[in-house]
Amino acid sequence: MDLGLNTKVALVCASSKGLGRAAAEGLAREGARVALWARNEEPLLQAAAQIHTKTGSETLPIVADVTKEDDVARMVRLVIEKWGTIHILVTNAGGPPAAFSRLMTCRPGKPPWSSIC
Repeated sequence: MDLGLNTKVALVCASSKGLGRAAAEGLAREGARVALWARNEEPLLQAAAQIHTKTGSETLPIVADVTKEDDVARMVRLVIEKWGTIHILVTNAGGPPAAFSRLMTCRPGKPPWSSIC
């Protein structure tokens, strides 16, 4: 299938495994250049290398934490410096903690998924 993504730039959050990795690989298979973003370096580097080997598409692994504003800004800057733009953003960043329902009331006015809750 040709989705017209050849040479597009995609940034996929939490892309070292699971749904994020599947999204990154699917975009790369369609010809997109893919920036993979995750907190853990080793699985991230492995995923980027394997996706590049399987698809031939350029990958850019970036170790970053979506809960840290400085990391997000650095990640966007690195992608723009390398490829000049971002066409596609996949915001696949984790989920609620295991005790989500208990955390719903932990701090009024703070989102329950925030690291300060």
